[in-house]
Amino acid sequence: MDIKTKEALDVIEKIKSPDDIIYEVFRSEKRSGWFHFWDTVFDVIPSTTTKLLNDKVMYLIASEKSGKIIEIENRTITNITEIPGWLSDKKENFKKVVIDNYIYKKYKKIS
Repeated sequence: MDIKTKEALDVIEKIKSPDDIIYEVFRSEKRSGWFHFWDTVFDVIPSTTTKLLNDKVMYLIASEKSGKIIEIENRTITNITEIPGWLSDKKENFKKVVIDNYIYKKYKKIS
């Protein structure tokens, strides 16, 4: 685990419940349906890694009742976004969610 992720987890541990799952997610701008079709077809590890370098990395706290996307900068929570329409099965099976003009995609499950 890299230092930035470890620092973020230290901050998140203060607000999460013991049974919550933490995901590392990245945010990219919403694009056309064809773009997302081809993105899904050609989604491989190198392209995901490249996207992480260019897009904003955030963290998702997934529980039975809600999903919250946490933005952290300099060991401080700068924004918390509640995911609308959260279902309890997303806690274990989160892949991606669209909120406003952004797509939040799972990169990896941390804990």
